[in-house]
Amino acid sequence: MLRFYMNGTAGAKDGTEISSNTLSNPLIADGFYPASGVTVSKDITVCIRADSGETWKSVVIAVVSTGTDERSKFALKAATNGKTIYLYPTSSNFPEDKFPFFPEVGDTNQTFTLTVSASGDESNSPDTTQKLMVIGGVQV
Repeated sequence: MLRFYMNGTAGAKDGTEISSNTLSNPLIADGFYPASGVTVSKDITVCIRADSGETWKSVVIAVVSTGTDERSKFALKAATNGKTIYLYPTSSNFPEDKFPFFPEVGDTNQTFTLTVSASGDESNSPDTTQKLMVIGGVQV
């Protein structure tokens, strides 16, 4: 299984696993206090890795909205061997998205950057409608 971790080190097997389908250990982007009409952003380093002994090929990740409340905006950036590799969807469901692509994910951390932004015109409640997901990959 592929899992996401925060506070991990590239090439290591460390970090804290981000909870899946629960809010027991969510990825949090805090410290946003923009004025009305102002948008601020923050980069968060996230790791992806497979369970011990597993290898996955052609892994694609995305942030998927699970509701209509999209107060926070997310952008994904992946660095794979010093190069950024993206897949651009052709579907109108994702007109502005690009998805980081990992040719291979093993049982050590690979990092990518999640840029989160918020506007001062948003409500104060936390946005829990966005999910970080693996949307493609083949276990070998």
